Amino acid sequence: MASKQGYGADLRKFMDLHVDIHLNGDRRVQGILKGFDPFLNIVLDEAFTVERNQPQQRLGTVVIRGNSIKFWENLEGSSDAQLLVSLPASALSGQRPPIARD
Repeated sequence: MASKQGYGADLRKFMDLHVDIHLNGDRRVQGILKGFDPFLNIVLDEAFTVERNQPQQRLGTVVIRGNSIKFWENLEGSSDAQLLVSLPASALSGQRPPIARD
């Protein structure tokens, strides 16, 4: 999926949806997607940790660095957005896309 500028993932259809983020180190966070940038850094609102046999730890609003995300999935019933989003290897290569200037 390419964004309007031709690089990065187009995450607009996931905005304001509840997502489950799988991070490096077998960590998981769930929350409502509120923002993202071309580097796939994301902002989650009402976020909390998900761990087996552990109580949830409420985090509130968090920013997650894009290169720590392995994949995520939409937890809401929208058929169009019911995708498992996985980052391509090129997104983790350290190459930075050009910054869009207004």
